[in-house]
Amino acid sequence: MVKDPTEFNIYLSDKTRGYDALYYDETDRVKAKDFDAVISRVGRNRDYASKVIDHFRKNLGIFCVQSGDAINTCSDKVKTAQIMSQRKIRVPKQVYAINPKNIAFIIKKLDGLPIILKEVSNSKGKGIILLESPLQTNMTLESYYGSDKRIILQEFIDNGGTDERHIVCDGEVVCSMERLAPKTDIRANVSLQGSGRKIEADEETTKMVVDAVAAIPNLNFAGVDVMKLQTTDEKGNKVINRYLIEANSNPGSQIIDITGINYFEKLLDFVEREHKHHSRTTALQSPISIADDPQGDVFMTEFNSCNGDTLKEMAVLKKWGY
Repeated sequence: MVKDPTEFNIYLSDKTRGYDALYYDETDRVKAKDFDAVISRVGRNRDYASKVIDHFRKNLGIFCVQSGDAINTCSDKVKTAQIMSQRKIRVPKQVYAINPKNIAFIIKKLDGLPIILKEVSNSKGKGIILLESPLQTNMTLESYYGSDKRIILQEFIDNGGTDERHIVCDGEVVCSMERLAPKTDIRANVSLQGSGRKIEADEETTKMVVDAVAAIPNLNFAGVDVMKLQTTDEKGNKVINRYLIEANSNPGSQIIDITGINYFEKLLDFVEREHKHHSRTTALQSPISIADDPQGDVFMTEFNSCNGDTLKEMAVLKKWGY
Protein backbone atom coordinates (compact mmCIF):
# COMPACT_ATOMS: atom_id res chain seq x y z
CA MET A 1 0.00 0.00 0.00
CA VAL A 2 1.49 3.35 -1.06
CA LYS A 3 0.34 6.50 0.72
CA ASP A 4 1.24 10.15 0.18
CA PRO A 5 2.25 11.58 3.58
CA THR A 6 0.51 14.88 2.83
CA GLU A 7 -2.81 13.03 2.84
CA PHE A 8 -2.41 12.21 6.54
CA ASN A 9 -3.58 14.54 9.31
CA ILE A 10 -1.79 14.35 12.66
CA TYR A 11 -4.05 14.31 15.71
CA LEU A 12 -2.63 14.92 19.17
CA SER A 13 -4.90 14.06 22.07
CA ASP A 14 -5.19 15.91 25.37
CA LYS A 15 -5.27 12.50 27.06
CA THR A 16 -2.18 10.85 28.56
CA ARG A 17 -3.15 7.25 27.90
CA GLY A 18 -2.34 6.93 24.22
CA TYR A 19 -5.12 8.53 22.14
CA ASP A 20 -2.92 10.19 19.52
CA ALA A 21 -3.91 9.31 15.97
CA LEU A 22 -3.36 9.72 12.25
CA TYR A 23 -6.24 10.30 9.88
CA TYR A 24 -5.92 9.44 6.21
CA ASP A 25 -8.03 11.36 3.71
CA GLU A 26 -9.48 13.48 6.54
CA THR A 27 -11.71 10.90 8.28
CA ASP A 28 -10.15 7.43 7.91
CA ARG A 29 -8.37 6.76 11.21
CA VAL A 30 -5.15 4.74 10.91
CA LYS A 31 -5.22 1.77 13.26
CA ALA A 32 -1.86 0.61 14.55
CA LYS A 33 -2.94 -3.03 14.39
CA ASP A 34 -3.48 -2.75 10.62
CA PHE A 35 0.12 -1.81 9.75
CA ASP A 36 3.32 -3.43 10.91
CA ALA A 37 5.95 -1.37 9.12
CA VAL A 38 6.47 1.93 7.32
CA ILE A 39 8.93 2.17 4.44
CA SER A 40 9.64 5.79 3.57
CA ARG A 41 10.48 7.18 0.12
CA VAL A 42 10.30 10.89 0.83
CA GLY A 43 11.35 13.51 -1.71
CA ARG A 44 9.03 16.49 -1.66
CA ASN A 45 7.21 17.83 1.41
CA ARG A 46 9.99 16.46 3.58
CA ASP A 47 9.26 18.52 6.67
CA TYR A 48 5.65 17.40 6.89
CA ALA A 49 6.40 13.83 5.80
CA SER A 50 9.06 13.44 8.50
CA LYS A 51 6.52 14.44 11.16
CA VAL A 52 4.02 11.90 9.82
CA ILE A 53 6.69 9.19 9.88
CA ASP A 54 7.68 10.03 13.44
CA HIS A 55 4.02 9.96 14.46
CA PHE A 56 3.79 6.41 13.05
CA ARG A 57 7.01 5.51 14.85
CA LYS A 58 6.78 7.24 18.22
CA ASN A 59 3.10 7.90 18.81
CA LEU A 60 1.58 4.79 17.24
CA GLY A 61 4.50 2.44 17.89
CA ILE A 62 4.76 1.16 14.30
CA PHE A 63 8.20 0.11 13.03
CA CYS A 64 9.63 2.60 10.50
CA VAL A 65 12.71 1.86 8.39
CA GLN A 66 13.90 5.46 8.85
CA SER A 67 13.04 8.09 11.41
CA GLY A 68 11.95 11.59 10.48
CA ASP A 69 15.09 12.94 12.16
CA ALA A 70 17.31 10.68 10.03
CA ILE A 71 15.59 11.82 6.83
CA ASN A 72 16.00 15.47 7.81
CA THR A 73 19.66 14.95 8.68
CA CYS A 74 20.39 13.44 5.26
CA SER A 75 18.68 16.36 3.54
CA ASP A 76 20.95 18.83 5.35
CA LYS A 77 24.46 18.63 3.92
CA VAL A 78 25.92 20.72 6.74
CA LYS A 79 24.50 18.54 9.50
CA THR A 80 25.53 15.39 7.66
CA ALA A 81 29.09 16.65 7.23
CA GLN A 82 29.26 17.67 10.90
CA ILE A 83 28.22 14.19 12.03
CA MET A 84 30.68 12.50 9.67
CA SER A 85 33.56 14.69 10.80
CA GLN A 86 32.70 13.99 14.45
CA ARG A 87 32.90 10.26 13.65
CA LYS A 88 36.32 10.67 11.97
CA ILE A 89 34.90 10.03 8.51
CA ARG A 90 36.69 12.27 6.00
CA VAL A 91 34.65 14.93 4.21
CA PRO A 92 35.88 17.62 1.79
CA LYS A 93 37.05 20.90 3.30
CA GLN A 94 34.05 23.20 3.39
CA VAL A 95 32.72 26.40 4.90
CA TYR A 96 29.15 27.17 5.93
CA ALA A 97 28.35 30.80 6.70
CA ILE A 98 25.19 32.90 6.64
CA ASN A 99 26.73 36.32 6.07
CA PRO A 100 30.50 36.11 5.56
CA LYS A 101 32.52 39.32 5.51
CA ASN A 102 35.81 37.97 4.15
CA ILE A 103 35.26 35.83 1.05
CA ALA A 104 38.97 35.88 0.21
CA PHE A 105 39.75 34.21 3.55
CA ILE A 106 37.18 31.47 2.88
CA ILE A 107 38.58 30.80 -0.58
CA LYS A 108 42.09 30.58 0.87
CA LYS A 109 40.91 28.06 3.48
CA LEU A 110 39.58 25.95 0.59
CA ASP A 111 42.93 26.04 -1.22
CA GLY A 112 41.89 28.71 -3.70
CA LEU A 113 39.73 28.72 -6.81
CA PRO A 114 38.08 26.76 -8.27
CA ILE A 115 35.66 25.90 -5.47
CA ILE A 116 32.25 24.24 -5.35
CA LEU A 117 29.05 26.00 -4.27
CA LYS A 118 26.31 23.69 -3.00
CA GLU A 119 22.84 24.46 -1.77
CA VAL A 120 22.40 22.85 1.63
CA SER A 121 19.20 20.93 0.92
CA ASN A 122 19.24 20.06 -2.79
CA SER A 123 19.86 16.57 -4.18
CA LYS A 124 20.37 14.77 -7.51
CA GLY A 125 23.13 17.21 -8.45
CA LYS A 126 20.88 20.27 -8.36
CA GLY A 127 22.10 23.51 -6.81
CA ILE A 128 25.79 22.83 -7.51
CA ILE A 129 27.98 25.45 -9.19
CA LEU A 130 31.71 25.40 -10.02
CA LEU A 131 33.18 28.82 -9.18
CA GLU A 132 36.33 29.36 -11.23
CA SER A 133 37.10 33.10 -11.50
CA PRO A 134 37.07 35.91 -8.92
CA LEU A 135 34.44 37.84 -10.91
CA GLN A 136 32.10 34.85 -11.21
CA THR A 137 32.63 34.00 -7.53
CA ASN A 138 31.89 37.51 -6.28
CA MET A 139 28.77 37.92 -8.41
CA THR A 140 27.40 34.46 -7.58
CA LEU A 141 28.01 34.75 -3.85
CA GLU A 142 26.51 38.25 -3.75
CA SER A 143 23.36 36.81 -5.30
CA TYR A 144 23.16 33.84 -2.93
CA TYR A 145 24.01 35.67 0.28
CA GLY A 146 21.32 38.20 -0.55
CA SER A 147 18.69 35.44 -0.73
CA ASP A 148 17.22 33.00 1.77
CA LYS A 149 19.04 30.02 0.25
CA ARG A 150 21.65 28.37 2.46
CA ILE A 151 24.88 27.35 0.77
CA ILE A 152 28.12 25.52 1.44
CA LEU A 153 31.44 26.44 -0.15
CA GLN A 154 33.58 23.35 -0.63
CA GLU A 155 37.01 22.51 -1.97
CA PHE A 156 37.06 21.27 -5.56
CA ILE A 157 38.24 17.66 -5.76
CA ASP A 158 39.62 17.25 -9.26
CA ASN A 159 39.46 13.51 -9.90
CA GLY A 160 38.15 13.46 -13.45
CA GLY A 161 34.46 13.82 -12.57
CA THR A 162 33.94 10.41 -10.99
CA ASP A 163 32.29 9.31 -7.79
CA GLU A 164 30.77 6.16 -6.32
CA ARG A 165 27.25 5.41 -5.09
CA HIS A 166 26.88 2.62 -2.54
CA ILE A 167 23.54 1.31 -1.32
CA VAL A 168 23.77 0.42 2.36
CA CYS A 169 21.05 -1.51 4.18
CA ASP A 170 21.16 -3.21 7.55
CA GLY A 171 24.89 -2.63 7.99
CA GLU A 172 25.88 -4.06 4.60
CA VAL A 173 26.78 -2.72 1.17
CA VAL A 174 24.16 -4.22 -1.14
CA CYS A 175 25.38 -2.86 -4.47
CA SER A 176 27.76 -0.22 -5.82
CA MET A 177 28.37 1.74 -8.98
CA GLU A 178 30.93 4.19 -10.26
CA ARG A 179 29.50 7.30 -11.90
CA LEU A 180 31.24 9.47 -14.49
CA ALA A 181 30.21 13.02 -15.29
CA PRO A 182 29.64 13.97 -18.94
CA LYS A 183 32.42 15.96 -20.57
CA THR A 184 30.42 19.19 -20.27
CA ASP A 185 29.75 18.87 -16.52
CA ILE A 186 31.42 18.11 -13.19
CA ARG A 187 28.39 16.31 -11.71
CA ALA A 188 28.41 12.54 -12.04
CA ASN A 189 24.73 11.93 -11.24
CA VAL A 190 23.22 9.40 -13.63
CA SER A 191 19.98 11.40 -13.43
CA LEU A 192 21.89 14.29 -15.06
CA GLN A 193 23.10 12.22 -18.04
CA GLY A 194 26.18 10.89 -16.32
CA SER A 195 27.17 7.28 -17.01
CA GLY A 196 27.57 4.43 -14.56
CA ARG A 197 29.12 0.99 -14.24
CA LYS A 198 28.90 -1.75 -11.65
CA ILE A 199 31.79 -2.00 -9.18
CA GLU A 200 32.61 -3.85 -5.98
CA ALA A 201 33.24 -1.68 -2.93
CA ASP A 202 36.77 -2.11 -1.58
CA GLU A 203 37.33 -2.85 2.09
CA GLU A 204 38.08 0.72 3.19
CA THR A 205 35.17 2.18 1.26
CA THR A 206 32.82 -0.48 2.65
CA LYS A 207 33.78 0.44 6.20
CA MET A 208 33.41 4.13 5.45
CA VAL A 209 29.89 3.96 3.99
CA VAL A 210 28.60 1.46 6.56
CA ASP A 211 29.97 3.63 9.37
CA ALA A 212 28.38 6.69 7.74
CA VAL A 213 24.89 5.19 7.78
CA ALA A 214 25.40 3.93 11.34
CA ALA A 215 26.45 7.45 12.41
CA ILE A 216 22.94 8.78 11.69
CA PRO A 217 20.56 7.24 14.26
CA ASN A 218 17.64 5.25 12.82
CA LEU A 219 18.68 5.75 9.19
CA ASN A 220 19.26 2.03 8.43
CA PHE A 221 19.05 2.40 4.64
CA ALA A 222 20.68 4.96 2.31
CA GLY A 223 22.63 5.65 -0.83
CA VAL A 224 26.08 6.92 0.15
CA ASP A 225 28.25 8.89 -2.26
CA VAL A 226 32.04 8.79 -2.08
CA MET A 227 34.75 10.53 -4.08
CA LYS A 228 38.29 9.17 -4.35
CA LEU A 229 41.45 11.14 -5.08
CA GLN A 230 44.82 9.53 -5.67
CA THR A 231 47.70 11.52 -4.21
CA THR A 232 51.10 10.96 -2.60
CA ASP A 233 52.22 11.04 1.02
CA GLU A 234 55.33 12.68 2.46
CA LYS A 235 57.46 9.74 1.37
CA GLY A 236 56.20 9.83 -2.20
CA ASN A 237 53.99 6.76 -1.86
CA LYS A 238 50.68 6.69 -3.72
CA VAL A 239 47.65 6.89 -1.45
CA ILE A 240 43.91 7.11 -2.09
CA ASN A 241 41.92 9.62 -0.07
CA ARG A 242 38.21 8.89 0.25
CA TYR A 243 35.71 11.68 0.88
CA LEU A 244 32.16 11.17 2.11
CA ILE A 245 30.03 13.47 -0.07
CA GLU A 246 26.43 12.67 0.79
CA ALA A 247 24.06 10.20 2.45
CA ASN A 248 20.76 10.04 0.57
CA SER A 249 17.79 8.60 2.47
CA ASN A 250 15.84 8.23 -0.78
CA PRO A 251 18.29 6.81 -3.35
CA GLY A 252 17.25 6.41 -6.97
CA SER A 253 16.67 3.19 -8.83
CA GLN A 254 19.19 3.71 -11.68
CA ILE A 255 21.71 1.65 -9.74
CA ILE A 256 19.40 -1.37 -10.05
CA ASP A 257 19.53 -1.18 -13.86
CA ILE A 258 23.30 -0.65 -13.85
CA THR A 259 24.24 -3.37 -11.34
CA GLY A 260 21.41 -5.84 -11.91
CA ILE A 261 20.94 -6.00 -8.13
CA ASN A 262 17.51 -5.16 -6.74
CA TYR A 263 18.35 -3.60 -3.40
CA PHE A 264 14.68 -3.56 -2.40
CA GLU A 265 14.95 -7.31 -1.74
CA LYS A 266 17.49 -6.64 1.00
CA LEU A 267 15.35 -3.81 2.34
CA LEU A 268 12.31 -6.07 2.59
CA ASP A 269 14.38 -8.73 4.37
CA PHE A 270 15.42 -6.08 6.89
CA VAL A 271 11.84 -4.89 7.41
CA GLU A 272 10.60 -8.43 7.92
CA ARG A 273 13.23 -9.18 10.55
CA GLU A 274 12.98 -5.89 12.41
CA HIS A 275 9.20 -6.03 12.45
CA LYS A 276 9.40 -9.10 14.66
CA HIS A 277 10.95 -7.00 17.40
CA HIS A 278 7.93 -4.70 17.34
CA SER A 279 5.11 -7.22 17.16
CA ARG A 280 3.90 -10.39 18.85
CA THR A 281 3.21 -12.05 15.52
CA THR A 282 5.92 -13.78 13.50
CA ALA A 283 4.80 -12.84 10.00
CA LEU A 284 4.97 -9.47 8.27
CA GLN A 285 1.32 -8.72 7.57
CA SER A 286 0.86 -5.17 6.31
CA PRO A 287 3.76 -2.98 5.20
CA ILE A 288 2.89 0.55 4.10
CA SER A 289 5.03 2.81 1.93
CA ILE A 290 5.04 6.53 2.70
CA ALA A 291 6.06 7.98 -0.65
CA ASP A 292 5.71 11.47 -2.10
CA ASP A 293 8.53 11.09 -4.57
CA PRO A 294 7.97 10.11 -8.23
CA GLN A 295 10.32 7.20 -7.51
CA GLY A 296 7.57 5.76 -5.33
CA ASP A 297 5.99 4.13 -8.36
CA VAL A 298 9.33 2.61 -9.32
CA PHE A 299 9.78 1.55 -5.71
CA MET A 300 6.59 -0.50 -5.71
CA THR A 301 7.33 -1.98 -9.13
CA GLU A 302 10.73 -3.14 -7.91
CA PHE A 303 9.21 -4.62 -4.76
CA ASN A 304 6.66 -6.49 -6.84
CA SER A 305 9.45 -8.05 -8.91
CA CYS A 306 11.30 -9.43 -5.88
CA ASN A 307 11.85 -13.18 -6.03
CA GLY A 308 11.25 -13.65 -2.34
CA ASP A 309 9.67 -16.41 -0.31
CA THR A 310 5.93 -16.94 -0.01
CA LEU A 311 5.61 -14.51 2.89
CA LYS A 312 7.13 -11.66 0.93
CA GLU A 313 5.08 -12.42 -2.16
CA MET A 314 1.92 -12.56 -0.10
CA ALA A 315 2.78 -9.27 1.60
CA VAL A 316 3.30 -7.55 -1.74
CA LEU A 317 0.49 -9.16 -3.69
CA LYS A 318 -2.18 -9.15 -1.02
CA LYS A 319 -1.53 -5.93 0.85
CA TRP A 320 -0.38 -3.73 -2.00
CA GLY A 321 -3.12 -4.84 -4.35
CA TYR A 322 -1.04 -6.31 -7.18
